[in-house]
Amino acid sequence: IFGINLYNMYTAVTEIGENGVAPVVEEIAAMSNGEFKVGKINVDEEPALSSAFGIASIPTLVVMKDKKVVNSAVGFRSKEEILALLK
Repeated sequence: IFGINLYNMYTAVTEIGENGVAPVVEEIAAMSNGEFKVGKINVDEEPALSSAFGIASIPTLVVMKDKKVVNSAVGFRSKEEILALLK
């Protein structure tokens, strides 16, 4: 399972802060013993990927399995909510 965190420079400050999504996603990936992998995409630097995923708002979390999107969520999410997305 691969999780993608899509953000831009305006959300990056809160995104990587103590209460942001990025630290939570990275913590979950570290705890998963390799079951979950995480990537980050800056939508300003990668507009084609943003378009391919149909991103309308950020931050957006996209969960993929076998190269297919299986779940997604827009906005900041708690650890419990992110774990629920991965199931």
